[in-house]
Amino acid sequence: MLFINFYDQWLQKHFKTGLADSTVKTHEVTFNFAKRHLSQYRLKDITRSVLQDYIYTLSETRQTSTVKLMMISMSMPLKEAFHDGIISKDPTYKLKYQINKNEEKKKNHFELEEFIRFIKFMDQYTLDLYDLAIYLSTLSGMRLGEILALTLDDLDFNNHTINISKTRSLVRPFKTTPPKTPTSKRVVSVHEKFFIKLQAYLDKTDHNDLWINVLAESITKRLTRLNQLNDFSKITFHGLRHTHASYLINSGIDTAYVSKRLGHANIGTTQRVYFHFFKTRFEEEETKTMDLFKF
Repeated sequence: MLFINFYDQWLQKHFKTGLADSTVKTHEVTFNFAKRHLSQYRLKDITRSVLQDYIYTLSETRQTSTVKLMMISMSMPLKEAFHDGIISKDPTYKLKYQINKNEEKKKNHFELEEFIRFIKFMDQYTLDLYDLAIYLSTLSGMRLGEILALTLDDLDFNNHTINISKTRSLVRPFKTTPPKTPTSKRVVSVHEKFFIKLQAYLDKTDHNDLWINVLAESITKRLTRLNQLNDFSKITFHGLRHTHASYLINSGIDTAYVSKRLGHANIGTTQRVYFHFFKTRFEEEETKTMDLFKF
């Protein structure tokens, strides 16, 4: 059997097990690349040497983290074939990755002054539905899937809070499901200026479905365009959440509160993922540290 045919059969079987849409998408992308480069190989001819060459090919145009993610997906059917006795060796054993030491990790957050400038920029305009999603994440740290799942019943305009109890898939067919962890269900306070802008939008458009049928891609494209046209750093939508959390922590907000606000399982997760210093904050702390030794 050709490897690509075995891989396709494996995917079709596992797609029926209720995988998350994002996981399915990753498998589909990985399969398409494998089909492009490995379609001539039989399953038994997929050796470590073949996979190692494939890794080098992928590494020519992709970062190491992306290559690793693709290989993790493609290794699943190969490992299963090995454990089921279909092939005699595991070709994924101890594969090596080309790590470019000059490969800089892309910054995915605004610096402190830029974040404040971004919020003030959004403050001064009338916002449409796509802008409002960006604005909400900036002020709340909510995930895009959580925003897309919101209904008017989840919003308390009097107390300025949002009840987060579900998430929506980012790709079609849209599915609204409970969050992955119990701690993701939470009520967060959001500054009243968001509710004022949202109410203005509702009064003007009478569009009460909010983001239920909005494409995630349309929102992320809007963010990219906003950043390009107004001289902001290029970050992803998740970068807004990252910046929100860092802004709170580095402004002295209790880490336990930030953890609960973000829906993390524990404080350790918050500290590990978000407890970094903005460049300006780091410089301030560095100066204060040096001052400690001035006797």
